[in-house]
Amino acid sequence: MNALETQAKIQYHLDEIQQLTSNLTKAANPVALVPVSQLEAIKEVVCQFYRLPANVMSSRIRTDAYSIARHAYMWLARELTEFTLLDIGASMRADMSHGTVLHGCANIANRMDGEKAFANIMNQLKAASEARLKLQP
Repeated sequence: MNALETQAKIQYHLDEIQQLTSNLTKAANPVALVPVSQLEAIKEVVCQFYRLPANVMSSRIRTDAYSIARHAYMWLARELTEFTLLDIGASMRADMSHGTVLHGCANIANRMDGEKAFANIMNQLKAASEARLKLQP
């Protein structure tokens, strides 16, 4: 993949995130949303962005697409809520340890430090998650 293709792919993802954010903030009747926990709201945003079913968050499949989505969820949950690492892990799978969540958060943080485009995507995803959390009753 050359630099032009990479830039086009990044722009495509940024456009998707902006559309997701605008859709969440333009909800006609926010009170009509089904009340969900903060962690479930973040999980919905991540799954919608990555176009993955919600059960991916609790699966043990280690493909890049699934693990990046799970790690993004962990990082966002840690950044946007006051839940413990153990709580975040338990929201995904009963046997997920705090160390696994810490590892996922560290992976996202390290990748954000090294890849500006990825950091931009994660920050847009964070903004979309924040917008979704504000819509909660």
